[in-house]
Amino acid sequence: SRKVMLSVNDTDRPTYMVIDFMRRIFPVIAGTVVVPYYPVKNGMILVQGEDVDSFWIAHVIKYNLKKKTVTVRFFVKSAGDSIWFPENTQPQDVHRNSVIAIDFEGTWGTRYSHWEEY
Repeated sequence: SRKVMLSVNDTDRPTYMVIDFMRRIFPVIAGTVVVPYYPVKNGMILVQGEDVDSFWIAHVIKYNLKKKTVTVRFFVKSAGDSIWFPENTQPQDVHRNSVIAIDFEGTWGTRYSHWEEY
């Protein structure tokens, strides 16, 4: 673990660049730099379902780095629409290895009541 600087290109879709001023091995090629990125509170993630082809959309309530779990509430898509509503279930803990994507594209509706997919 080393200190790095993070540079942000603030466009429609921000991109990030990591500057590791202590790196001793050059050139830098794909796969030689690993930057961990964790789910954040009120973010939307994709969670692996029971089958390879199934996944769930979930709202991140909290992230536990020590236990490697994410407490989430699952959402379901309304019929024929791109709006997601929370299931009528209690929040559940999901292991970090089950998270297959972070930052599911969309925006929150009023007070986190629903998610509008882009």
